[in-house]
Amino acid sequence: MKITIRNQIKIDKHEEIIKETYNGELKRIAGKTVLIYKNEAEEKVLLKFDEQELTMTRFTDKPVTMRFHEDFPSEMTYEGLGSLSVLTENLSVNIQEKLVKINYQLAQNDLKIGDYRLHITWLDEEEQEKEGVK
Repeated sequence: MKITIRNQIKIDKHEEIIKETYNGELKRIAGKTVLIYKNEAEEKVLLKFDEQELTMTRFTDKPVTMRFHEDFPSEMTYEGLGSLSVLTENLSVNIQEKLVKINYQLAQNDLKIGDYRLHITWLDEEEQEKEGVK
């Protein structure tokens, strides 16, 4: 399975678009969809979501978990930066289209760090062959 992560990052007037594609796997656990892959640093990443919430956990020496929910801001601790707030403006999950969209902000002590537009898509092997991805 191919998992593609696209993240548009805007910090002040600087804008960057990052696109990464990984081999991974899809599971369904307790009514949630789970995508698992290893990132470029060979860290295991787990995306667990339903229509209301997505959690992204990166398993490093000190695991980092980001929680995205439109109704509830969340806190995370990022090594080197300390405590950050995650403010989800929009979370859209479409399992049939294999697409997750998240618009969010990161802030530290009420000071906005940046705006993010995250898109996550996934294709199984049959779909990859149809699209010539393999």
